[in-house]
Order: sequence, then structure tokens, then C-alpha cells
Amino acid sequence: MQSFNPHHRAASDPIPSPDGTDRTGNHHRPGADSADSHRRAGRHPLLSGKQNLRWLAPRLASWGFVVINVGTNTLTDDPESRGRQITAAGTQLLALGDDPGNPLSGKLNGTLGAAGHSMGGGGVMAALRDDPRFRAGVPTAPYHPNGNFSGVTEPTFFLTCQSDAVAHGNSYAVPWYNSMSQAEKLYIEVPGDHLCPMTGYGNKAKQGKWTVSFFSLWLRADTRFSPFLCGPARDAAKNNTSLVTRWMDTCQF
Repeated sequence: MQSFNPHHRAASDPIPSPDGTDRTGNHHRPGADSADSHRRAGRHPLLSGKQNLRWLAPRLASWGFVVINVGTNTLTDDPESRGRQITAAGTQLLALGDDPGNPLSGKLNGTLGAAGHSMGGGGVMAALRDDPRFRAGVPTAPYHPNGNFSGVTEPTFFLTCQSDAVAHGNSYAVPWYNSMSQAEKLYIEVPGDHLCPMTGYGNKAKQGKWTVSFFSLWLRADTRFSPFLCGPARDAAKNNTSLVTRWMDTCQF
């Protein structure tokens, strides 16, 4: 999980005009020669920011997820707008699964997850709050100046950055985490500034492992991934201060 899964060859196709955005996008999926492609008729779609999290989309696809990776209309789109764009892109992705001529035909099961960075992370929270199709989310360094997410009940993994001067966890993710009394939650703060979850920054081996594990557990109910989030493997990372500067969770899950 600290790299691409060698048993899945990820494939990618362009989406010229994803619904809800003015940008082009791509969907990433396990290739036809993936070891278990014939066994998983119901794959789980995920959403992520096109540039900031472009490292994550093929990583998740190599572990059996279908991922649509899209940008925002403009860089100034606020978190609520980004949340609406996430839900619109999810609708389009599910429609591709119903299109007999599309490579995704028959491969999606209607359950969505989402990941996003900064205001995109705030958009992930808005999607979890407003759209019951989204069953898990990974907001990274999330920002939403007026967010109230106490009603979110879906599993949420907050990945934040210790030296973030833009969206420090103490200002946003931690209050949200504490308010979400009905949700399973994971909070990991790592060294770095606001860019720590982005492509080219931070420890992508560990960030990828945690994200793959979280989505695999909560979108597939695959408990083989639980030890990486709760248990000895978690404890080894949690107690490594060069890797993790703060860890909170609702284990056991």
C-alpha cells in the first residue's frame, strides 16, 4: 500500500467536460488485466482534486478503485461551490457506469467516496454533509471558513499539516472532528506546510497507505486494512514523531 499495487494495472481515460466544472478531467480505473477485475463487479468511485491530488488517483486505481480526477471551475471557487462540483462529478461518474459503451460499464455500485485539498477538502465535507451517496471522505488540509459539519455521520479521515499557516487543523479540522459525534474518524497531522498532501510534497508512501486503507475499510468493508489504522501498525506510525505530529481516531474500527 505504500506504492502502487502490482496486481492492478491502472488505466486512464479523459472526460472532456465533467458535469459541474469547466475543466477537463480523467477517470482512473483498474485495467482489464487486473488480477481480480472479474470478481469485483461493484467498484467504488472516488473523487479527488485534479492537480493537487493527481498522485493519489492512479494509486487508488491500482488498488481496485475507480477514480474521477477533476479540477474546479476557478481557483476562487469557495468550498460550498466545490462541494456541488464534487457531487455533480459523482453523478456523471455513476452515469458512465450505466453507459454500455463506456469502459466503466457495470463496474460501479453507486457508493461514492471523495478526497480533496484545501477548499477542495472543505468541499469534501460539504459533499459528506449534503449527499448520502458519499460514504467516506478524505479532506486534506481542509478549509471552510463557515463550515458546520456536526451532522456528518460518514467515516472521515482528516490529513493535516503541522506548519499550515492557511488551514491549520486547530482552526478547521480539529473542531469539525470534535463536533462529529456520530462518525467514525481518523485525524493525522504530519510535518509540513499547507502543501503537505499535494503532489511532490510529504511522505506519499505513508499518506497513500493510510488513504487506501481508509477507503478500503469504509467503502468495501475490507477489514484486512484495519490493522494499518487501528493496531500495531498504527502504533508504529503514531509514535514516530518524524512522521506523525498528532494522531486521533475512534478505534476500534
